[in-house]
Amino acid sequence: MNARGPAMVALLSIALFLEPALPAPAAEEPRDSDATELPRYSLKVGQELGYQAQSEFQGANGPPLKSQYNWQVWVVKQNGDGSWRLILRQSYTYETPAAPSDAKATKPAKPAVPPKPAGTPRADRRSKPADNQARGEPAGFTAPEYVTFAYCDLFPDGRIADNPTIDLRLEPRLLFPKLPKTSKELQSGWSDLRRGAQVTYRYRVPRPPEDDADSKTWEIHATRQSPTDDVLLSSTKATYFFDAERGVIERVESRLQQQYGLIGEGTNTTELMGTESFDQAWTRQLNKEMEIYFDVQERYRELLQEAQRDSTETETLLLDAGALLQQAAGKVTLPLIKEELNKQLAQHAMNAGFAARAARDRADLIDAPAPTWQLKDLDGKSHSLRNYKGKVVVLEFWQRGSDWCLRLVPQIEQIAEHFEDRPVVVLGMNVDAKEEDARFVAGKMALNYPNLRADKIAEKYGVRELPAVIVIDQKGKIRDYRGGYSTSLAKEVIAEVEELLDEGDAEKK
Repeated sequence: MNARGPAMVALLSIALFLEPALPAPAAEEPRDSDATELPRYSLKVGQELGYQAQSEFQGANGPPLKSQYNWQVWVVKQNGDGSWRLILRQSYTYETPAAPSDAKATKPAKPAVPPKPAGTPRADRRSKPADNQARGEPAGFTAPEYVTFAYCDLFPDGRIADNPTIDLRLEPRLLFPKLPKTSKELQSGWSDLRRGAQVTYRYRVPRPPEDDADSKTWEIHATRQSPTDDVLLSSTKATYFFDAERGVIERVESRLQQQYGLIGEGTNTTELMGTESFDQAWTRQLNKEMEIYFDVQERYRELLQEAQRDSTETETLLLDAGALLQQAAGKVTLPLIKEELNKQLAQHAMNAGFAARAARDRADLIDAPAPTWQLKDLDGKSHSLRNYKGKVVVLEFWQRGSDWCLRLVPQIEQIAEHFEDRPVVVLGMNVDAKEEDARFVAGKMALNYPNLRADKIAEKYGVRELPAVIVIDQKGKIRDYRGGYSTSLAKEVIAEVEELLDEGDAEKK
C-alpha cells in the first residue's frame, strides 16, 4: 500500500501552496466606489509570464530534498465575462541528497522521494520502495523533468473558474491568489473557501504601498487551514508580492512546518523571471492545439480507467488509448505540445502494462466471496460481516498518513448520508499500526460513519494502494473495487449501490 502520503503533503504543499477550488461565479461581483485603488491583475492576450520556483524540505534526519518548478503562463484570449483564458505549463524535477563523503563510516539516510503526482494512472500509484536506492536511483540523482499542462479562466480580482485540468499537480493559485474585492476586505482581510477540498485560505495586507513610493508593490500574507492540515499537524504560510504597475505577482515566499509523518520544515521561493509577447496567429494556434491536447488527455485517462475495470475489453481499450495519442501527435504542430504527446506515447506501453495488471487483479476480486471478519470500531462496538448479510456494505480502507485518504473523507460521508436509513452499511477500515492515529483522525474530522481497526484485513481484500473502496453486495460477494482517489468516486459508488438495491428489490418480487 502507498504509505508516502506525508511526503506528498509536505513537498507539494510547499510548491503548490493553494489547492483546487470550486467553480467561481461567471460574472463580476459588485465593487465599492474606490475599487480602482485595489490590486488587480492586468494581462494582455499574447503575453507569456515565466516563473521559477525553488523548494527545499529539511526532514528531521538526513540532508534536505530539493526540487525545482518552472512555469510558463500564456494569455491566449479575453473572455466575454472579463476573464482571461490562461494556458499553464509546469515542469518539475527533484534531486535526491548526495551520498556522504565518507560512505563507509556513515550510513546514508533514506531520502524522502516525492511520489507521482495525483492523476497518474491508478495502477501506476501502487506501493513502491520509498527510498531512491531501492528504486535504482543513486545518491545525488536528478529526476527527469515531469511536465503538466492546465488551463484556467482568471478574473482581474483573482477568481478562478475551476475545471478538470486543475488539481494538486498544477495549481494556478500559487501564482494568482485571490485579491480583495472591496476596501473593507483590504482593511480587515478576506478569505477564500474551497468547499470541495475543505480548505480555507485567509489573506491580509499588513499595509498598502505608499502613494508616493517609487514602486507600488503590495505585500499579501496568506495562511491556510484544513482538516488535512490539522490531521498531519502541518501549517503553511505564504507572502505574495504583487506588482501593481505590471498587475502580476512578482514573487512568492512560503514556509511549511509538519509534525507528523514526514516531520520537518520546508521553504519555497517563486519568482517572475520575465515576460514575452507573441503575435495573434501563434496565440490562436496555441489555444486551438491545447484544446485538442486537453480533450485527448481526458479521453486517454477514461480509456485507461475503463481498461482497468473491464478485463474482457482491456486489450482493445489499451490499443485505442495508444492510437488516440498517436493521432493527436499527428494533428498538432507546435513543438511544445507535440513533444509532450510523443513522451506520453513512449510511456504508453508502461501505462498499458500497469492497467492490464490492475484489470487482472480486479477480475480476481469481482464476484468472489468477501473474506469474513469480526472487528471492533473505535467505540469498542463489534462488527461482523456475517451480521450485514442482506445489506450492501461499503468498505473504505484508509490511514492517517495518506493525504488522498483524508481528501476522500467528504465523499465517504456523502455516501453515508445518501444511504442513511436504507439497507446500506458504510464502514471506514483503518490500517494504521497505532490506534491513536485512527482516533486522532476520527476526532479531528468528526467522521459520521463507524471506523474499524482493520490493519490485518487489507491484504485479504487485495488492497494495494490507499485509499481503496470495496463494495460488497447483499449476498456477501465483492461487486466493486476502486483504488486511489477520484473526484467522482462518491457519485459512481452511489450509482452502483443504487443498482444493487434495485437488484435486491427485484429478487424479492
